[in-house]
Amino acid sequence: MSSSSTSLALVPNWLGDVVMALPALAALRAEGPVVGLGAPPLLELLEDASVLDAVVPYDRRGADAGPAGIWRVARRAARHGPRRAVVFPPSLRAATVAFLSGARRRRGHPTDGRRLLLNEPVSLPRPPRGRHQADVWLAMVEG
Repeated sequence: MSSSSTSLALVPNWLGDVVMALPALAALRAEGPVVGLGAPPLLELLEDASVLDAVVPYDRRGADAGPAGIWRVARRAARHGPRRAVVFPPSLRAATVAFLSGARRRRGHPTDGRRLLLNEPVSLPRPPRGRHQADVWLAMVEG
């Protein structure tokens, strides 16, 4: 899949977080094709939920471990030609993959040293408590 409207979604790393990301992923998909990048078992769940058009498995503790793995998975993501990446996990590794994927627009929360890799940083709500994580991620996607 290669479309000028393709979005790359770096999905959360935990099952509960994936469930909370569903509204944001659905909103992203309403704008065009979505390629999900993440742990294979979580991607299977998201495929069943019909919020992804394609997947890029990321076995960060196995075949894709370490810096070479980051590069490999980013190259696999780049084959889909994403115009933007939405980074759900709060990790430098996820932001690095988004940056290396070639996505011109990279959106996420600029925490944990990720500010330089995200050119569409979205500040966390203040105070962070009182808003459900699903709403925080939906606001991040919708801009």
